[in-house]
Amino acid sequence: MAEQRAIGDFRFEGSLVMILTTIAWREAWKYRERGYRYCLLDVGHAWQAVALAARAMGCRCTAIGSFDDGALGARLGLAGDEWPMLILKIEGGSIPLGTTAPTASTLPAGVPNSLSAHVLMPDLIPEIHAATCENREPWERPDSAFTDTELGGRTFGNVARSRRSALDFIGGDVEISMAQLLALLSVTREPLLTIYIYVHRVSGLEPGLYRYAEALERLKSGDQRVVAAGLSLGQNLAGNACIALSMVANVEGAAARYGGRGYRYAHMEAGAVGHRLYLAAEALGLRATGIGAFFDDRVHEYLDLETGQVVYHFAIGYPVPDPRLEP
Repeated sequence: MAEQRAIGDFRFEGSLVMILTTIAWREAWKYRERGYRYCLLDVGHAWQAVALAARAMGCRCTAIGSFDDGALGARLGLAGDEWPMLILKIEGGSIPLGTTAPTASTLPAGVPNSLSAHVLMPDLIPEIHAATCENREPWERPDSAFTDTELGGRTFGNVARSRRSALDFIGGDVEISMAQLLALLSVTREPLLTIYIYVHRVSGLEPGLYRYAEALERLKSGDQRVVAAGLSLGQNLAGNACIALSMVANVEGAAARYGGRGYRYAHMEAGAVGHRLYLAAEALGLRATGIGAFFDDRVHEYLDLETGQVVYHFAIGYPVPDPRLEP
């Protein structure tokens, strides 16, 4: 439901502008300090949901990550625990997205609802967030789109509405094809990320650990199912899937170019890739599950990383039946 907070011209460029915000303590009550990562990944997923939907309607969506956090929060009348994370500017298309706003404006009014009398916010999260407020180079990202081939001939709306997370995956001998694997990997390209693949069951491809850039490069041979599950906090679905992924971000390069804000961008890009993988898997007759819980140091050791930071895991395969979705 949309709630009107104010009227007037707030001087945002674009026919329609969305500001994605986060309230970190809502994640921290369960996930503690790691909850901040999940907030950033969620922003990346939301960004791609908007961008791809806009593209499906013939519009353009530009993500803008560089801004003055405090000034933007005040401009929007946000509560102190709600932090702006990303600006999405939507333009074009054949449908009207907005009209000329009145020149006079009113600031957003009202007091946000108190969701709980007990707010658990680890001290480390505000410290991390403050460090990621540093701006250097501007960060803007144009939209992306799925081709008809990537959508398997289905419409974007049909794929998006039927997309689900898998509870677990069918193991055994069931495989995905090499064509399916390459179609999945085609949507993973982001400037700050390198993709590592634990190949369990892909027709015509030897099980092993692979790295994907412009092509697949095998790093290790052999069964990766126990390793993938163990690294993913012992979650069996990472081993039961046909493939599992580790997304590794160049956080050093991001920090050198964007300052502390590069940490945000690395996780947002991973969330964006995750959202595209969900949709691509659905279009290919598969299912996927994002995994934010893993043993960072052990992943780094197993991948033999000298630089970089693992930021997201993913598993893709054929799902076990979900009784919640059955008639």
